[in-house]
Amino acid sequence: AASTTGFPAGHFFHGLLDLPDLRNLNSEKRDFPGIDLGDPTAGVGIQVTAQANASKIRKTIRTCIRHDVYRTYPHLRVFVLTEKQSAYRFDPEADLEGKLMFDPQTDVLDYTDILRATSTLRGTRLSAVDQALQADLGIPLAPSAPSTVVSAECPGWLNLVPMAFPSRLYMGDTIPELRPNKHSAKRHPRARARSYLNHQGLRFSSDWTVYDGQVVTFHDLRNRDLPLARLVDAGTITEFATAEYHSIDQNYQRAFKNLLRLCLQQLLHRRGVFWQHRARLFCFGPREDGQRKRQEVWTGKRSATRVVFERVPKRDAPNDTYYCKHLAFRTAFHVFDSKWYASIKPEWFFSFDGYRQSAWSPNKVDTLKRIEKNQTVFNHVKFVTHFLRWKPHPDLFKSVSVYPFISFGPMISLDGLPHLNDDAWRSSEEEWARKKLEDPEGIIPLELT
Repeated sequence: AASTTGFPAGHFFHGLLDLPDLRNLNSEKRDFPGIDLGDPTAGVGIQVTAQANASKIRKTIRTCIRHDVYRTYPHLRVFVLTEKQSAYRFDPEADLEGKLMFDPQTDVLDYTDILRATSTLRGTRLSAVDQALQADLGIPLAPSAPSTVVSAECPGWLNLVPMAFPSRLYMGDTIPELRPNKHSAKRHPRARARSYLNHQGLRFSSDWTVYDGQVVTFHDLRNRDLPLARLVDAGTITEFATAEYHSIDQNYQRAFKNLLRLCLQQLLHRRGVFWQHRARLFCFGPREDGQRKRQEVWTGKRSATRVVFERVPKRDAPNDTYYCKHLAFRTAFHVFDSKWYASIKPEWFFSFDGYRQSAWSPNKVDTLKRIEKNQTVFNHVKFVTHFLRWKPHPDLFKSVSVYPFISFGPMISLDGLPHLNDDAWRSSEEEWARKKLEDPEGIIPLELT
């Protein structure tokens, strides 16, 4: 909700979306059903959420209809604090029941829409957004005088890590057996390809994709000993510059991002982190069957430890699992000035069997997120960064393989930020209040070397 996320949505959207009567509904009625912000004059209601999936949107729609919110706010919009999906499965007739106006293509917004909108604002609307940012964040949208610049005393850290991958990739047309027909047209091309390999009694890693009738991978498809090479017409195999491929257009860039995610999936699979397809999360799992608790420890100048998986037994049947708690994270891939980065967003996931989502997972995740403060979340980001960058130490007696296709650098920092003296800021707080803001598992150093 706008009142608990720390995002200055109410004032900010006044100017951005041209909704002068927009107000925070949660300040008028605690836990206002369905939406957080509303402009009764324009008839627009806005849900502010960190969840970007279709089920969350459908839940919001059902709540607005059940509580008659649509009578005052017939036009629903959703602002996602993270990153919206590229598309949503949505049935307007069944989901909206003719009572709400909502189009997921235009009414689901995230930071990219904010950036796009602010770049086109002029006059009084730009001034309104600028005033809102100054009031809520203490900074203007565009400082107008050198006197507003504060000298830097400390860096600020982003949840971005630079990526490296091969400069060349390989692609080739799929064999005729994989081309869609009336029986297989609805299946995803990659699913058809995997099924074909399975029928041939072959297995291969996950780090490849199929786009526009071609297999795309960093593996050298010219090596006919690769099971993956069985999927392509040998005469069509092409070695292609990676930078040229993802620069063709947005669709090819999207296909390339999917390849990066599949490469990351393969890298993490080796280290006991699985891809939960329905939740779109990377989740830490047990290292071995029956493991009750998994901890990850690094030792360098300082030690850092995280509990990343825990199996909670039933009280009346200790040998049975009540639920499993997984540290998890989302990733997204971005390119800025021809350089690629991965963003890391820590999450939690609850399963009933070590993989499939528990029915109580959304409520448990919400509870954890209300408890966690900035330090805890920052530690999770640092932890995942260390985990992604980890490389095994070479051993004299056995060979150690390092995943060859993607690697990650240290977290990105920004200079030029004012120093905020947290100790002075919190000196007047009670001890219990200061401890509440700390991470109970301890501070993780930025670098473990």
